[in-house]
This record gives sequence, C-alpha cells and structure tokens, in this order.
Amino acid sequence: MSLSESAKSVIERAIADHKEQPGALLPILHSIQDGIGHVPPESVPLMAEELNLSRAEVHGVITFYHHFRQTPPGHHVNLP
Repeated sequence: MSLSESAKSVIERAIADHKEQPGALLPILHSIQDGIGHVPPESVPLMAEELNLSRAEVHGVITFYHHFRQTPPGHHVNLP
C-alpha cells in the first residue's frame, strides 16, 4: 500500500517540524497520528532515514506505546 499525497505531506511536515529536537521520534509520531489518524507502516522508512535510526527502532517505539495506531481507526455505527 502506498501513501496518499496528503498523508505523505503530513508525514514530511511532522518530520521537518521536529527532527532537530532531542527525542524527536515521539513528537513526530504524535503529529502524524494527529494529522492522519494513525501511523502508517509506510512512514517508518521515512522517519528512520531522517532521524538516522533503524526501521526496527522506529517500529519498536510505535508498537511499544499502546496509543499509536498502525491502521486507520474504525467507524462507529449507531444502531436504532
């Protein structure tokens, strides 16, 4: 699955806004999730490269914190 242009824009903006901060990964992940609703797996290589981390390190942080979603949130259906 590839990223939409709008999702890629959100990811690139989050990285640009935070990459110079110490401990930038968590603020980047929060920005991505706030902007897209989840942290897509396709964003991991982009973050890893920009932050000079391994993909495993980035993935490990995403999966360690329970509040990061890797898939879009579901929709609620209100039944009568």
